Amino acid sequence: MSSRSSTRALRVHLVERSALRRHGLRTWLQAGRIEVVGESADLGAAAADAARPPPDIVIAGAPGPGVTLDELLAQLRGLPPGTDALLLLDAGQGADALRALAAGVSVHILVPGSEKLLIQAAAGAKHGVSVIATAVLRDWVGSLAEPGRLGAYGRAHSRHADDLGAFHLTERELQVLREIADGADNSTIAERLVISENTVKTHVHSILRKLAVENRIQAAVYGVRVGLIDRREGGSSPHRLGAI
Repeated sequence: MSSRSSTRALRVHLVERSALRRHGLRTWLQAGRIEVVGESADLGAAAADAARPPPDIVIAGAPGPGVTLDELLAQLRGLPPGTDALLLLDAGQGADALRALAAGVSVHILVPGSEKLLIQAAAGAKHGVSVIATAVLRDWVGSLAEPGRLGAYGRAHSRHADDLGAFHLTERELQVLREIADGADNSTIAERLVISENTVKTHVHSILRKLAVENRIQAAVYGVRVGLIDRREGGSSPHRLGAI
């Protein structure tokens, strides 16, 4: 990841097959003082048309006809050094979001009326952060937690709910897990539980290891599925899913 001056505008190349959607994304980004240096309908064209020097971030919409998600993710992971990727998905694409996160690609779920989050997501992608609205997270965590919907992206190993005792989550780890599912980032969890942010990071690492999952979203999904988290609980604040 290359360093960039804090005074220079973030430089973005947009990849979106819909010209109308590209226009909307460009308008939102420019309103947030992000410089759109290139646009294209597909990632292959972006490689040929991208401005020089390369953009800080390539923001790509969902794959178009003839391109699988895995192929798109491979292309995004293969961007030149110094250019990061942000994949834009819709609220109903929770499973795709998990796959992208597991592949190391930052994700943002587009929510009508929450355009300002796109600016945060673009900036966060330079640091491996995915910015997702908690309302969206709750909706598809609950959906993906249904039997038969989780697949290989909810946990790395097959375990039965009766094996919960083997996880040995402490009471504090359970509290942290519930806060993660509630949309809290590490600093918010630290404030709510009156502990240091470093202690929160330690608990999160331990939770991921014990549940045999790769990231916070998978931990939240699995926690709902096995009953550690009540999916009926409400909430609507933004959620930063960042490096732990």
